[in-house]
Amino acid sequence: MSEALTAESLSGPLRSVAERLGMPFVFRLVEHFGGTTVAIPSGSAGKKQYRRLCAALGDESASALCREFARRAIYIPNLKQAMLDKRNSSLNMERDELAGKGHSERTLVAILARRYSLSERQVWRILKQPRTPGEATQ
Repeated sequence: MSEALTAESLSGPLRSVAERLGMPFVFRLVEHFGGTTVAIPSGSAGKKQYRRLCAALGDESASALCREFARRAIYIPNLKQAMLDKRNSSLNMERDELAGKGHSERTLVAILARRYSLSERQVWRILKQPRTPGEATQ
């Protein structure tokens, strides 16, 4: 699911963080600070904030973040909608694969519900949503 998110799908400062430090770093940043603004310290100023970043991200990652974005306040979105969109897209693609293997709709909904830790009813709702042109079955 989350692996499907790319730097290109992000916007603003988070995209810049992804391009400079990588998507795994972005996922850790969102996990710990999603939905908040993070003040990035520089040098000896902001030792308390630096220790907080180190505790959440690790020394090396916090150091890299401070090197790249010192003295900036970066809003870290929680990416809930983007993660849901990617999950739903992935679920639709898996549905198409399972249908191509001859599974009935009820069977594949049960399989997808288990794979994605969702109720069957929620899987049905996702499958009934209109797909974007890039998602449509070929």
